[in-house]
Parts: sequence; structure tokens; C-alpha cells
Amino acid sequence: MRREVKLLLKKACDALVLAVEHFNRPSDRGRSQAVLILLDHAFEMLLKAGLVHRGGKIRDKQPNLTIGFDQCLRRGLSDGTVKFLDQNQVLALQALNGLRDAAQHHLLDISEQHLYLQAQGGLTLFRDLVKSVFDRELRDELPARVLPLSTTPPLDLAEMFASEVEEVRKLLLPGSRRRIEAAAKMRALAILEASTGGQRSQPDDRQLDKLVDRVQSGAAWDQIFPGVASLELTTRGHGPSLDLRFAKKEGVAMHVVPEGTPGATVVAIKRVDDLAFYNMSSSQLAKHLGLTGPRTVALIRYARVESDADAFKLVVIGKSQFKRYSQKALQTLRDVKLTANMAELSTILDEIFSAESMDHWYKIFNGVHVTFGAVRRPQEVINDPQLRANDIIVPLAGAGGKLTSTVSSPLQVYGVTKVPAKRAPKIGEHNEEVLRQLGFSATEIDGLRVSGTIPKTKEHAV
Repeated sequence: MRREVKLLLKKACDALVLAVEHFNRPSDRGRSQAVLILLDHAFEMLLKAGLVHRGGKIRDKQPNLTIGFDQCLRRGLSDGTVKFLDQNQVLALQALNGLRDAAQHHLLDISEQHLYLQAQGGLTLFRDLVKSVFDRELRDELPARVLPLSTTPPLDLAEMFASEVEEVRKLLLPGSRRRIEAAAKMRALAILEASTGGQRSQPDDRQLDKLVDRVQSGAAWDQIFPGVASLELTTRGHGPSLDLRFAKKEGVAMHVVPEGTPGATVVAIKRVDDLAFYNMSSSQLAKHLGLTGPRTVALIRYARVESDADAFKLVVIGKSQFKRYSQKALQTLRDVKLTANMAELSTILDEIFSAESMDHWYKIFNGVHVTFGAVRRPQEVINDPQLRANDIIVPLAGAGGKLTSTVSSPLQVYGVTKVPAKRAPKIGEHNEEVLRQLGFSATEIDGLRVSGTIPKTKEHAV
């Protein structure tokens, strides 16, 4: 065994011992966080030891940096030359890693039974990997007394989740004012659920609120957490020799999530809810990208998003068809947006829109609730019924001829009726009226007119 492998394996075993030691200590202060962080660290060191032992690499382009937890899982599962993990093992490890992330970077209220599952299941998996990869017995690497101990070990995942959901429901009783605590308790369950669906991101407050609302409405735990409902615990032995493993139920499919999928783990329970996976329309993509609808459509074509089955699906519901896009589509478009040739995109847009009439696009955009505005000609603007109905285009009094309407003044004084629009006065039209107000007599005004100081009176339209 190479020296680097020996050192990594020793470091992994040391972290495992510390994790179990913290699990068994009587003080609860920081206990659950320490167990999850140390257990996660133990497995990262073990995975790296396994990769190096099998001839794999744990460094990428930058020689001073080693790969992270997810890449260790992916290589241990998918790299044919070093493969030593199966999908059930990866599922358990990515769930542990998600819990560790929440414990280290945010808030996590994990129950004693759930923590025991992670500790005992982790110890079992650690022992399995030490045997299968290094052909060693874990008992030869650890003190004989290292074992997670629990007075109430759960042996059924369904019972544990049902119990957890019931505890949350009690926190939500009228007058309890403990919704924040309920949300914190739901976080650990939501992380395990998200992990089964191939999602790595931590649940945000809005997602936790939705889960809490479902619990409060009386929904069953397996409806709230369908991914976890597809898992089971397999046990063998009892007491000090107990083996405990996470596994998918018989008949439940699992698939490897494509590398590069944003916010994703390595494996996932095969999705059955397409609308949850392909969770965006083109207008929602446009909003996330900060682009107009037409530009987003052009970018989708430019990036060939609809040729990627993990990014796009045409969902059929009854006689209706809906174009739906996944988070991978959003990430692809964000990347392409930074380097896209906008001149080429404009050409694509021109080809798309010039191929059909405005009436066609009006029906299309209205049918999918896309906000859009047509560029109108001046005469079309004047005759727009909405502008007239909202008193934006109003009749123009006294103009005569073809000039019958104008744009209403944008100023509106509360409680004051707006004066109807009238034509502007012609040059000199109100001379006599103004001069009288200034104190000139009729004779004086006539004199000004005779002398040519002001023009002679002309007929004006009323």
C-alpha cells in the first residue's frame, strides 16, 4: 500500500473514531454538528484513499488542490478503472454530505433517531468500503469499543419519518408559535428528500414554508417526502454486530445525474414527476436570464437546448403540449449568454418572426401568457381601442378637418375635473380679449389695428 494511501486511510479512521466518540458523549452541546462534520470528513478521506489505491487521480488541473466530495463520489461510481461504489452507497453518502453542509454553514435540527441512522449507517458503510477496497477489517484499524450507542435505535425509515412529521405537526398547534422550530426540524428531512431527487442545494425558507404548510394541512409523510418513501433500511444482526444500510426499495429505478448539472448530486431516484424536474417555461427562463421572450427563444435555439433530454421535454397533458425546461437548461443558457454572438441571434430572431404574421404571434404569445408589446404605426396607435377606453387618446374640440383627436394631458389633480382638450389658439386670435383685460378701450384697440400694430380680425373656428 502506497504511503499516501496509508496516511489518507489513517486520517479517515481517526475522523471516524472522533465522530463516534462525539455521538456517544453525554453532553448535547454541538454534538450533532460534530458527528456529521467528522463523519463526512472521514468518508472524504476514505474515498480519496480508495481512488489513489485503485490508481485514480484526486487532483485536477491545479496540482495543489484535491477534488471535492462530489467528484470523489462520481469517480468512485462511474470511473471504470477505479470504480468501488454502488448507487445505494452513493445515495447514502450524498445525503450525509448534505446534512453536513447544513450543520456547518446554517441551521440544522436533526432528531436523535435520524442522527443514529447516519452514525450507525455510516459505520456500516465505512466497514464495507474498507473491506471491499483495501481487503482489511475495520476492527483492525479501530479500538474494539468504537460503536455508536442508542437506547432507542430506529430500524424502520418509514416509522422514523412518520414520527418526525408528527413532532413537527405538534409544533404547529394553534397558539404554539413555534413555526421557526418546525421549519428547522424539517430541514434535515428535506435534505434527505432532496438528495434522493439528485438535488444538492439546501432548502430555502420558501421551500421549508411549503413543507411546513403541507404538514399543517394533514398530508401524510410519504406524500410530502416521496423520494424517502422509495428507500428502506436493511439490517442484519443486533447489538454490537448490527449492520445498517440505506437502500432503494425493490423495483425503484435509480440513475446517475449527468456531470455538470447545476445544483445536482451524483445519483438520484429516477424521476416520475416531469413537471417538477422540468419546472420552467420559456417565459420563466426569460425572467431568470433578464432577457425578453423572443431573445430567450433565440438563445434556446442558438444553444440547441431542446436537443438535450436533461434540459428540455415536451410535456403532454390531455390534448395540450407544453415546452418545459429544467435547471440544466437555465445554467446552459446563462453560460451561452456570456459568449453568444448577438448578431447571429438577431438574425435568428428575424427569421423566426418574419416567417409569420403579427396575428399569428399575438395568438401564440397570448396562449402561453408571455408579456409582449407590438410596435404600432402612428395611425394604429391613434385607433387603439384600449387607449381610447382609458382616455389616453381623447377628442380634440374646435380643431376641424382631419384633426379630431389628441393625447390627453398626463397631469390629473385629485378632486378636479380635467378640462376637455381643445385646439391651440392661432397667432393673434385672442389679441382683442387680452388688450381689453389690460385696460385698452375699443377705440384704442381699433387704432392699433388700423396702424398695423396688431393684425386685423380674421374669422377663427370656434
